[in-house]
Amino acid sequence: MPISVQHIRHATSIISINGKRLPIVPMLSEAGKLSPVPFTRNYRRNPLTSLTVSLHIFED
Repeated sequence: MPISVQHIRHATSIISINGKRLPIVPMLSEAGKLSPVPFTRNYRRNPLTSLTVSLHIFED
């Protein structure tokens, strides 16, 4: 049973098992599209970085 894990960004990964892809996707927004984390000193919009791959990799 072939298994692979591809790290995409921060906590985003894709696990591939027997040709099936399972996205582990806590946040797929474009960089800077979401508000800063409340009650922190970080005023930067989230996510902080762009995705390293196109979202089309999730399509069959």
